[in-house]
Formats: sequence, C-alpha cells, structure tokens
Amino acid sequence: MSMSIFLFFVIACSSQPTTIDLALTNGHVYTKDGLQQTLYINNGLVIETPSSTVEILKEINLEGKFILPSFHDAHTHLLAGAFVFDKLLLVGAMNMNTIRLRVKEYVNTSPGVPWVVGYGWIKSAIDAPTGIELDEVSGDYPVALFDSAGHSVLVNSKAMEIAGITADTPAPDGGIIHRDSNGNPTGFLQEAAIELISPLMVSQFSSDQLSSNLLSQISEFHQAGITSVSEILAVPGVNLTFPELYHQYEDLQFRVAYYVPLFAITELSTVESFIGDQSEWVHFEGVKLWIDGSSGSGESWSIEESDIEENHYGSQYFDTEELIKVVAHAETHQYNLKLHVNGDAAVRSALEALEYVQQSNGILNQEYLFEHAVLIAPSDYDRIYNLGITVSIQPAHALVGIYGDQADHWQDERIDRAWDFPALEAAELNIAMGTDWPVWPTVDGLTNWQTATEGLQSRNLKTLTVFNGYTSQGRTTSGLGHVGLNVGQEADFIVLDGNPFEVSPNTISLQETWVKGMRVY
Repeated sequence: MSMSIFLFFVIACSSQPTTIDLALTNGHVYTKDGLQQTLYINNGLVIETPSSTVEILKEINLEGKFILPSFHDAHTHLLAGAFVFDKLLLVGAMNMNTIRLRVKEYVNTSPGVPWVVGYGWIKSAIDAPTGIELDEVSGDYPVALFDSAGHSVLVNSKAMEIAGITADTPAPDGGIIHRDSNGNPTGFLQEAAIELISPLMVSQFSSDQLSSNLLSQISEFHQAGITSVSEILAVPGVNLTFPELYHQYEDLQFRVAYYVPLFAITELSTVESFIGDQSEWVHFEGVKLWIDGSSGSGESWSIEESDIEENHYGSQYFDTEELIKVVAHAETHQYNLKLHVNGDAAVRSALEALEYVQQSNGILNQEYLFEHAVLIAPSDYDRIYNLGITVSIQPAHALVGIYGDQADHWQDERIDRAWDFPALEAAELNIAMGTDWPVWPTVDGLTNWQTATEGLQSRNLKTLTVFNGYTSQGRTTSGLGHVGLNVGQEADFIVLDGNPFEVSPNTISLQETWVKGMRVY
C-alpha cells in the first residue's frame, strides 16, 4: 500500500464518529422516507443508521410510541400575548358592567402600574362599548383595554388626554374614532386609530416589564408541542419591535422567526436595520403588513359593500401603489412578507401588486404569505397558485367568525364562501397553519389539529394538509427548513402515545417535546 493511499484510509476512518449521542428505539418515527423504528441523533442532528461498531451513548426505548416533527405556529403574537396575559385579563367579558368591575378591582389590587392594560373583552357582544365609562373606576390611571381580536381598544379620558385625542382629532387612514352625537370621542378606537395611543402606553413599560412573562409562555408552547414560531412583533396599531427581548436569552431552546410591522409606507426604510439579525434561536424573517382590518370587528376590506351598512367596505390601510413599493423593497432587500388580507378586496389588491412586480422583475424571489385570507374571490385562487403564495390560516377562527360582526356585513352568500379551507386544498395552494395566539386562546397542537380535521364540519381539512401546515410548510416559509426529522436536520420532535393519522387527536396525549436533540418537556 502506497503512503498516499494509507493516509487517505486513515483520514477516512478517523472522520467516522466512534460514538453517537442518542438512539430512540422501538417506536414509529415519521420521516420523508416513511416510518422508521429508530431515530438516531448526534450533536443535535438527525443522522443515518450508524454502523454496528459505533457506540451509542444513550438509548431510550419508545415502547411503541410515535415520533412526529414538533409543531410550528405560523402566526403568533407571542411577545404581545405574554405581556398582556399577566395584566388585566378580560377574556369572556361581554358587557360594560363586567369590564368596569374588573377595572375597579385591578386598580385596587395593582397600585403603581404605569397604565391599566387589559385584554380579551368580546366586541361583538357589546352594542356600544365606550372607554369613558371607565373614568369613574380608573382613578388617575390611563387605561387601554384591547378586545379579543386585538383590533379594538377602550381608553379612558386620562389616556385620551395624554394622547391629545379630542373632538378635533381626525381618524387616521384605516382607523375609526367612535364619537357621540356631539362629535366627542367616546374612548373606543379601532384599527389604525389604536396607534394614536399605543406608543405612549408601550413607552411607559421597561424591557423587564415587557418580557417578564415571556419564558413562562414559551414553556407553555413547549408543553403544547410547539418549538418554533413565526412571531409578529406587533398587534394592529401597537409596535413591539423589540427582538432583543428574545436575544437576551442565549439558551432559549425555542426558535423565533420574527416579522416587524409596517403601519405606513413612510416607515419602509426602518425595516433595513433588522436585515441580517440572526442568532442561534432568533432571526429576522420579514415584515408583517396589515392591508385591511379584522373580520372579528367587521372591517375586512371587501369588493362588495356591506349588506347592512351603506358604503361600508371595511378598513383599508394600503392601496395597490403603496403595496407595489413594499413588494419591490422586499425583493431588493431580500426579506419575506406576511400580508394581512381578510377580505376579497385586500386579497385582490395584494395580488395586483405582486403580479406587477413579478412582471417588472421577471420573477418573485421572496416568500409571500397571505395571512387569514378569509374571503377569496373564486377567480383569484389560480392567481394565488401561479404566484406560489402560501396561505397562512388559523382554522379555529372559523368556529367563531361565522357568528361575528363580519357575518352580519357579508350575510349568507359571502359568509358561506368565507373560511373555505377545502377550496384552498382543491386549488392545491401551499397552506401554513397557526393559532394567532392570543387571539385564539389555546396553542395546544393536538387540540388545534382536531379542530382543523374534525371540528369545522364542511370546512374540515385533510389530515395530511394539517400535518404539513403545522410542521414543514410553516417552517419552510420562515427560514427554518433545516429543522425536522430528516437526515441532516436539527432534531425538533414530539413523542405521542397514539397515531394521529389513524385515530382522533383528542384520544392522544403528548408525552415529550424535544428541541435540537434535547428534551424540553
């Protein structure tokens, strides 16, 4: 044997690992190549079946359990939810008397708070909500109470005084300032009008106060089987662009692909400062753009006017020319876009902008996601397919949406076409899935799987669509395609005591959650 051949042999042998970290055996492991009995992990990565000479440092007998890729929540407001969930919770509050009583109790038991911040009241259940009714119970505290959809807020007179909101204050584009018969603001703001108050509120809380509940909430996501999220660092009209609150935790063991908000075309250049921001667990992925309002508040931008209110078409934040500028900027600077489109007019405007830029450039290189896409004109499904757009849906929204304010505006014909998930499947569109937490209050992966496949009646989705939507499709569109159960991927997975492809998810329990080969739950 020549010296060169000998050296090659020695190097080749020495490059093979003599030990691997972990083998999970005697189970059912879902991979792109089908079911396997054993999962091998080394240095946090899924590896091929090793040779018989390799020493396995730790072996776990699965005893027939099932391993699936962990869940990815493709639409969440995790920082915002963590912030409000340790404030004044108004979940289920359906009248002003209940809200007043809870504000009074909170003020008495939480002295010294900079603002009384609350979340969760049900807008569709209250005929004429007004923030000024809170004056008598809120003392000298400014108050901001967000509804369950996050698109409406009640503010008291103190808050309006701080913000300078008076009878002369014009409503911003896409926003509503509700007024009494004399033109005075009642303390009920919707959509873009929320931004009149939110910067003043947020500025009064320190970084520690904003993130005090964040790790606890991430732990709850782990318990739900979620190890990664597409995180929107905002709610409508409230900018929470503080990625440093995630970066401060070096060993987060939770993957955050974050999107920064864009509320006005004049803010476009500010996006550039986030490009390239990346650590092991957290990275900038793109921009979230609200094109229209919420279906929960009846403000989806619609092609046809409301069936109950003359000249009501919903709220519109951006026109097509502005959207063209945003898409062109995304293509130039190479970031992805989440486009909030509830109504069919919003969907169509976004399509026109994307098609214009595609025709101008010859191609679209970035990922574009249509968030919610509640109502799509029949002729626009093919346009979505041809552009390769991913439709990001929250199936559980359909459970309540068909009874909310938007149902009143759209009535039978349009509401029957709304949340038409089987139509998305029939059009062979890419589908990602999320919860919109905290708008939808549960993040439990198996519960949401069951809702999507069994709980929506004629709107039920296929099991494989839901599986892909809550795992690979959401991750692929969020720069996390390196995570999963295929060889070479970082090993994020869940262990179940049953097979959700064969039995109802409500009969299955989640036993464990793992991130990069480490058990976190």
